[in-house]
Amino acid sequence: MNDKESGKIVVTRKELYNLVWGKPLTSLIKDYAYSDNGLRKICKKHNIPTPKLGHWAKLKHGKRSPKVPLPKSENINIELILRKDDENTFVHSNSELAKIKNELQHSGLNFTVPDRISAPHPLVKKAKEILKNRKIGWFGKGRDIIYSQGECLATEVTKPNIPRALRLWNTLIKIILQRGHKISENKNSEFLIDEEKFTLRVREILKRVKVEDSRWERFEMVGSGIMSIKIGHGYGAKEWRDQKDKKLEVQILNIIAKLEHLAYKERTKRIERQEIWEKIEEEEAIKKAREEKVTTELNNFKHLFDTAGRWHRSQYLRNYINEFERHAVESNSLDSHKRDWIAWAKEKADWYDPFIEKEVDLLSEIDRETLNKRKSEF
Repeated sequence: MNDKESGKIVVTRKELYNLVWGKPLTSLIKDYAYSDNGLRKICKKHNIPTPKLGHWAKLKHGKRSPKVPLPKSENINIELILRKDDENTFVHSNSELAKIKNELQHSGLNFTVPDRISAPHPLVKKAKEILKNRKIGWFGKGRDIIYSQGECLATEVTKPNIPRALRLWNTLIKIILQRGHKISENKNSEFLIDEEKFTLRVREILKRVKVEDSRWERFEMVGSGIMSIKIGHGYGAKEWRDQKDKKLEVQILNIIAKLEHLAYKERTKRIERQEIWEKIEEEEAIKKAREEKVTTELNNFKHLFDTAGRWHRSQYLRNYINEFERHAVESNSLDSHKRDWIAWAKEKADWYDPFIEKEVDLLSEIDRETLNKRKSEF
């Protein structure tokens, strides 16, 4: 049942399975108002397997990448939102960030930061205990700032702003988990957004103030009361701050959207890097296979050449033996000694001939090609 006028379409579980295995998710999102990760989450919710990283690249290069069977379950109907353009034909914005924001807005999640925490996450509980017992001091910049010092969620605020920081943290963690992401088991403040690692930090912006009671002019860094949420470190880090008309509490949706967008970009880069390496490996494999074929071909030719040479030389020996025997007969000098030698010589010609290669006990350790004794294996 489809309702394109309302911008929605209903598919069965099996139909969605066929969709995601019919073409890449990055192609499907051109028709639906979701990011590729949004479609992946819908599939995960309904136990529908999706192609793993590199699946389409393998098929593109003629490699095998088996289709994961659809697990048995009720073939329920699933409602999907179509994309919408200016002509009302339901095609959404091409911006990946815009798709993620649209998806979050229609997710039914509550992005409101409450005035009080009713159900704190264990990490928030831990941060509360650590921060409330920590004294202010000169650790780092900001003489009135309380630092988590890596013992819990990365938090750097003045004492009055600890409750607010914890409320922000609790809301962020709750939504991150509701979106199907994970908390890292290795580091505090590290989160796995679609398996990509990101660090989050809640801090109070510092301001420079003049110390009035000083005998000389000097300045100190102190908390400004302006809070920020920061993703990552150094160059490329993203940060949101309190604004005059927009506090951090109303920017949570944008922060989560950007976090998922960064994960999307990282995943895209990782896929591109993997495809590049797979192409390099494939080219190396082709090159190596050709080199092996060339080596085999040359070795076979050398064997042919050597075998032909052996046959020619064995015929040379027979011609000589026959001529020796004819001369002995004509000169009436064919005695028992010469007869024995002729038999011995014919046996050696048969041993050397590549078509016969008669076994001769005393020559069993001799290589017919080189006429040298074979090296011992021990």
